[in-house]
Amino acid sequence: MANSFKQLAEEAEEQFPQAPAEVEHKLMGSVRVTQLVGNVVELYLPRMLDVLRSLFSPIDAPPIRDIKLPLEGDTDPTNHRSGPHDAERDEAQA
Repeated sequence: MANSFKQLAEEAEEQFPQAPAEVEHKLMGSVRVTQLVGNVVELYLPRMLDVLRSLFSPIDAPPIRDIKLPLEGDTDPTNHRSGPHDAERDEAQA
């Protein structure tokens, strides 16, 4: 018993060995639009979130990436670090 789906696929390949130009053109257009949307999301979405945050936060609030965290066990409020790399630097200096 022959596989009728396989036979239909072979007949279609014989009739249309290559995709019609119109289909290929539409497909490439869709790929370009998808790439454009991806680029817009990658480039502008993070900034748009910062803008929205600044709109809905107090006027004097610093950007999230500029917030300094206090050192553990430190009672001096002026001694701050901005991330784990500063802690590594402090250990290396000690």
